[in-house]
Amino acid sequence: NKQYLLTTAVGGFPQFVDNADMKKSAHYLDYVNLMTYDYHPKDLISHHTNLFPSSDFEKENSADKAVKTFIKAGVPAHKLVVGMAFYGRSWFLDSSTAPVLKRKALKQVRGGGYSFLKDSVAGKNGFTEHWDEKASAPYLYNDSTRQFITYDNERSVKEKCRYVKKNKLGGVMFWEYNSDPKLYLLTTAHENLDHQ
Repeated sequence: NKQYLLTTAVGGFPQFVDNADMKKSAHYLDYVNLMTYDYHPKDLISHHTNLFPSSDFEKENSADKAVKTFIKAGVPAHKLVVGMAFYGRSWFLDSSTAPVLKRKALKQVRGGGYSFLKDSVAGKNGFTEHWDEKASAPYLYNDSTRQFITYDNERSVKEKCRYVKKNKLGGVMFWEYNSDPKLYLLTTAHENLDHQ
């Protein structure tokens, strides 16, 4: 007599909806967890877990675009859960020419978990933290080594929680727990969502 939840984690982009009957699936599911991360193009510098697009809405994936796509496909808003990345993605760029975004990526390297990025990278050894107002997304950039790191931080998590509440969505989820052992982002999410 126990009650269980039936949920799924799905790609947070239009191509997933094009190949799945989400309206029919949503009838049976309690929650649809949108993996709204790993959005970066293969060889261009871009955010990987942005709330909104930084440039062209039709071409650039974002959490907002995913939510609207799944609602249009027939998934009720209250069943949609927005994903947060507790880890970063990183590349070396082809040149030091501004702006950083949309430049060619030469080599991908490990970005690291958020606790590591906050404590050991941001503001250290040439890395400067930047905020993309349009995308509601942070990034780190080292001008001398031309290394770019895209990730979620406390500010972007707050923005995602605000977005979830404003649009009456099901909540937030994240990947993955061991990337933020100091609970910086989990605590931020907990403090910025209404709890019953």
